[in-house]
Amino acid sequence: MRGPFISLLLAAGFWGGATLASPDADAYRTERQELFYYPSGRFLKEVVLGYDQAASALAWLRTVQYYGQHARSDRTFDMMYHLCDITTELDPHFEEPYTFGAFVLMTEGKRPRSGMDLLRKGRENNPRSWKLLFETGFTYYISWEDYEQAAHYFTEAARIPEAPEYTRRFAAFVTQRAGEIETSILLWQELAERTSNPELREKALMKVEELTAELRGRSP
Repeated sequence: MRGPFISLLLAAGFWGGATLASPDADAYRTERQELFYYPSGRFLKEVVLGYDQAASALAWLRTVQYYGQHARSDRTFDMMYHLCDITTELDPHFEEPYTFGAFVLMTEGKRPRSGMDLLRKGRENNPRSWKLLFETGFTYYISWEDYEQAAHYFTEAARIPEAPEYTRRFAAFVTQRAGEIETSILLWQELAERTSNPELREKALMKVEELTAELRGRSP
């Protein structure tokens, strides 16, 4: 037990190293400098000697810290994909890094294609995940207004037996009413209601208010 435990502590040390600097310094560190602190997922997988899920939890904690630090400072998220990629390399079935990372990249990071790459990796590792299919549809709808692809992935999500009722509802909405602002409002409302992340909920509710005001402005 001692060997794996030491290895896990060693892996944790790589993640903890990034917190030694002050929050302000960390927030403004360049991508090249930050890479020094973040080893590859494959490297960590070898170091932790089978304790993949525990190491993934540590990696996810560092990812959340990274998001919080940059959300409070420069609001750049250059390392978000890399961090989520490491986390999911250690535990490919951990779905939250795929979905949260993709959302941050799509919205605040202004890099929806990187978010889609993360979701694609998630679907490959979890082909029966309705959440990843639904989030893919959401990204297509919000980022590119690609209603055909959005409807496809919403429909695929709805076909998974464990999927909740709203996946079927949105599959129908987007298929029949593609491009309507009401559908966008419903999507953001659904996100606000189902997310457990308070920051995502706040952003979704702000988007609902923005689109609702736009809709009222269109009324004769």
